[in-house]
Amino acid sequence: MKTLIRHEFDLIKLMFWLTLCVLATFGLQASNIYIALKNSYLENIIWEPDIQNNLLRILTNNGAMALVIMIMVYVQFKEIKGENVSEFILSLPFTSKDILVAKIVAGLSLIMFAGIGIGIIFLVVNMAAIELIENMRMLMPSGHLFTETYTNFSIIVITIRYILEMVLIYSFLVMGQFLIKKAGLSVTFMIGGVLSILYVLIIVSHMLYVNLINPGVLPSTVEAVRKIFDAIGEIGQMIGNVYFMDTPKEYLAYSINEITYYYTVYPQKLGWATIASVSTIGLFFSISMYLVDKVGFTRIQYFTISKTWDKVIVIWCGLCCGLFQYFYTVIVIGGRFDLLDMISALIWAGLGMIIMRLIVKRSVIGGE
Repeated sequence: MKTLIRHEFDLIKLMFWLTLCVLATFGLQASNIYIALKNSYLENIIWEPDIQNNLLRILTNNGAMALVIMIMVYVQFKEIKGENVSEFILSLPFTSKDILVAKIVAGLSLIMFAGIGIGIIFLVVNMAAIELIENMRMLMPSGHLFTETYTNFSIIVITIRYILEMVLIYSFLVMGQFLIKKAGLSVTFMIGGVLSILYVLIIVSHMLYVNLINPGVLPSTVEAVRKIFDAIGEIGQMIGNVYFMDTPKEYLAYSINEITYYYTVYPQKLGWATIASVSTIGLFFSISMYLVDKVGFTRIQYFTISKTWDKVIVIWCGLCCGLFQYFYTVIVIGGRFDLLDMISALIWAGLGMIIMRLIVKRSVIGGE
């Protein structure tokens, strides 16, 4: 097993170097935040030093690590899914589960390496800025409220949440390797599938709002549609809070001359959201372990694990392509969707289905 794990680390050796480059960019950005804070203090410009939320934005605005994980999953599974190489690897005295466990251990090690590196960088910057932050907050009547909210423990919580977010993406993409035949196409379609769902929801929401909010429609119908999509929005916000780096805001009350003021803060906490995230990760890895027994690395006969899902993907691709005409005409340029646009949408849908069908056929025959 040690030999197998060593082999998996050799496969993703380049990914560790890429991760070091990502950490270097995070370090530079964090340093710039500290320098900006220090310069403002020296120039007697005082405001709430929101350094921890600024550090959090570095992570939320930079998708480099997610891209590294996508490349890593492709590299990890390309070899084992290759017809020539896989026969040799699978003939070794290891089960398919052993190979998958070795891959997961190597992948999680890279993510932990990145997470610990980010945690160290952010803690160093936060501790270097503590004196400046305390001096600024001493000049603010409510400064002590922020001191109690933003601590070094908040940095540790940010690090843990970021690690869980990256592991969630990794476990989702690993599961996808047992749902779609080719390694590269699996990564592409798993990410594209999630984005396409958001894309379709946005367009359908716009269609319903534009076409139902007019004098010819009953107000109760309009209100029902609004409630449905408000609920969808709330679910989306909940997903962001649980699985990603979105942080729900809270309000702190402070009274001055018997007048109560409310300050907005974004405290970092570990709780039910963390449990839900860990549970989802466990679910994705469990599905992967189950499927590695059922379909293995090379026993998927179609583009996906079944012919039915192949057809679903072809139809879904056609739908997304057809909706693009509405997206461009109505949402992008603000025009009116007329009969000509409807015909164009049907043409786009047909082309999308044809192209997707060709991709499915080519994948089944062979080639990455």
